[in-house]
Parts: sequence; C-alpha cells; structure tokens
Amino acid sequence: MSIDKITKQHVLDAVDKIEREGIVLEPSTRFDVVINGKAYPPKEVMRYANLIANGTKDWPYSGGEPTNKYLKKFEFEIVPKGEEPEMPATKEGFIQILQRMGQANATKFFGGAADLMDKLKVQLDDARLTYGTRANKRLTITIGQRYCYAYIPAEENAWQFIHDTKIPTSDDIEVSKYDGEPLAYYYRCSGVDAISAKFDGLVRAAERELSRTSVSGFRRHNNAIFEKAVLDAAYRKQLFDEAFGTVVNLTGNVWKLGCNWGKGAPSFYEFIKKHSMVIGVNDRMYSIGDLVMITEGQTVLSIGKILEAPSPSVNFPEYEADFDIHKIDYDSNVNISKVEWYELSEDEVFTYPLQQGICRVHAPYKNIALGIWHDRFINYWVFQCNPAEFDYAKAVK
Repeated sequence: MSIDKITKQHVLDAVDKIEREGIVLEPSTRFDVVINGKAYPPKEVMRYANLIANGTKDWPYSGGEPTNKYLKKFEFEIVPKGEEPEMPATKEGFIQILQRMGQANATKFFGGAADLMDKLKVQLDDARLTYGTRANKRLTITIGQRYCYAYIPAEENAWQFIHDTKIPTSDDIEVSKYDGEPLAYYYRCSGVDAISAKFDGLVRAAERELSRTSVSGFRRHNNAIFEKAVLDAAYRKQLFDEAFGTVVNLTGNVWKLGCNWGKGAPSFYEFIKKHSMVIGVNDRMYSIGDLVMITEGQTVLSIGKILEAPSPSVNFPEYEADFDIHKIDYDSNVNISKVEWYELSEDEVFTYPLQQGICRVHAPYKNIALGIWHDRFINYWVFQCNPAEFDYAKAVK
C-alpha cells in the first residue's frame, strides 16, 4: 500500500461513492473536511480514497493534523467540528449570507460572478455547475468537480478562482496546480482586483471545464437562491435591497418608453436592457420610484423601476456611439436613468396602443403595470384535490 498514490481525484471519487451509496460514516472528533459545500470526517474520507487508490480501507494515521495535512495538500478546507457546513437554501438564509459578507464584498463578488456567467453563456438550471454556500459566508461556484470562482473569508487570501496560466506565487496571490487533466491552476488572492486583472484566463479555464462536463457531481448540493442571484439581475437587486436596506419605494407613477425613435430607426431595446437603464427627455422627466413600461411597437416587453435621478446623456461618453447607431439625439436634452429591470414572461406581455415615444400612462394600463411589478417574483400554482375530472374553474375558485 502506498499512501502517495492517493490523488485529489481519488478523494473526490471517494466522496462521490459515499454519497451515491449512502454510506454511514464514523463522526470525527475535532475537525471536518469541506468538499463542495459539505462537511465530512477527514479520516473516513481518506479511508475510502485509499480503498479506491490501493484497494484497502486501512488508514494508518490518527485524526487531526496527521490526516488533515493530506487533504490540505489537495486544497480542501479543514474546519472546526460543529461549524455548520451549509446554509438553508432559502431566501431568508441567503439574505443572512449577504449581510455577513457586507455590501461591498457582496457587490464585488456578484458583479464578477455575473460577468463570468455572461461570458460563459450560462443560464439557469445548467446542471454542469453547483452554486454552494456556507454559514461562514463562504460562496463557491463549481464547474464539474473543480472550484472555478469562490469567496472564502475564513482564509487569508479570500478571493479565489481557476486560471489557465501558471504565475509565481507572491504576497498577494497564492498559485497551486490542480491535480489531473486538463491542466489548470487555482489562484487565491488577497484582493478582488486580481479577478478583473486575470479575468480572461479565468474565462478560458472555466470554458474548458464546461466543455468537458455534462453534470456536476455535486449538483444535489446546489443552492437555487444563490444560482438565481448570480444569473438574474432583477432578483439579485431585490435580495440586495432586502439585505442592505436600499429599497426604492414606488411613487405610483407609470410611464411608457418606446424603443424606436424616428421612422426607420432601429430598436434600442437590447441596448438599454444590457445596461439596465432607460432613456428620457427633459420635458417629461422621470422621478426615482417611477415605473417605466418599455415597448417595441405597441408590445410591452419589460418594466423598469427608476433607481437614480435622470442624468444628461452627454455625461456618458461610453454610450455616444450606441446613440448614433440607434438614431438617438446625444445632447443635454436627452437623459439616462438607471433602473431595476424586469423582463415580462410570455404570458405577462401585453399591448399598449399609443405610439408616442414617451408619455404618462393612466388606467387601466397603469394598474396592469403596477400589478405585474408587485407580483414579479411570485409563482402561481393550481392544485385541485381528488380531481376525478379536472375542472379549471373549481381549481382557481
């Protein structure tokens, strides 16, 4: 038997075996090892890793550091016994995680995560990824069986991500090599700026993991609230509002914004959607808390809530080229407002008959917009007891 034959992959395979077969483990005394968001007794994990690597479940070392050092070598986190391994996958539980992280760290983490998923073209319910949480504020995104993006505040270098290039370890960045193929490296960084500086290599390494993965081995530990917070900007905004007390109350005013300005002009719907903003004019000025129905032709596709006071478009030189493409006047009379963006589902889309570019909306369309906004995160279900024959009228009565 050679302990040195055991690799990180053997440990991951051991955990997979334990989970698949429902193996009951002997509890540890002082420490647990955290593997993809769940805590396990270190000696038990190494016993099964040894079984896979060497054909025997014997493990010659005692608990504590003699065993833990092997798991640390494979970059697994060792935590004191009794530390809660996972937070409940509820909205309330996730808001607690955000509050413990703090607004600044949460904003940085989710901004980077959203940018990464956008580059990877990942959507909700992609089984190749696992979004894991921990009570000690730890957040991890795993592709397949490898961490690809993580925030682990219990560690000195809390900002962590996968990369395709080896660089020397420094005071600010600790670099280690993943065991196995494809070749990849894991960066542990003291500051979040390293993520943006090394972002291209992070994307390349993550793309490689996605391309070779069909299902993450740890998907059953996925936190759906965390996943939606990364991939749904409107939902993330709602969670942040509740966590950090930055709620913008509705005024009750509703506007309509058409996305085709001028005959033959291209629609700017996708442009403003990408930047979560609306365009206005000074003689019909939005206020913070107003709702804006965003249309193409007469079809209402999205609703936005004004979060910031309108600012002249000339204050945003990065948008000048887009204004020109979409035939929008780039001058001080045209303004921009940031919004909380909500795109209507297929059964919520409705028609607003007025063609005017920007106008105030009155009943009944105002009430339709307000109703959709209030109910935007509610899922409705129909249940009928003992239905010998399904009767929709009775079911929804």
